[in-house]
Amino acid sequence: MANQKGIILMIVLIFIIVLSITAAVVIGLMTNQARIAEYQIKRIRAFYTAEAAHTYVLEQLRTGTKSPPSGAETWLDVLPPEGLNGYQADVAWGAPNSGPKNTRAFNVTVDY
Repeated sequence: MANQKGIILMIVLIFIIVLSITAAVVIGLMTNQARIAEYQIKRIRAFYTAEAAHTYVLEQLRTGTKSPPSGAETWLDVLPPEGLNGYQADVAWGAPNSGPKNTRAFNVTVDY
């Protein structure tokens, strides 16, 4: 009878060890998924910030508020000083006739 008490203790200890390892693995997976989700949110916000800056520049050109620079240049003040979604956008203008059909190409970049 005394030997059975020792066996039960060993079974309980092994069960606790297995349960602890399982909990550690689950917590690690949850942490990794949270990081991935955070990165995706930042990427999506940066994408929509770039889209907004692109639309804003086109609207400024359409209404005549701003005109494109004469040479290759970068506009750093496209969005308000506080940015959009917490990000700032930069617009890099290409040289004249750098776009299709003799148009100006410009690229919007957002660092995140």
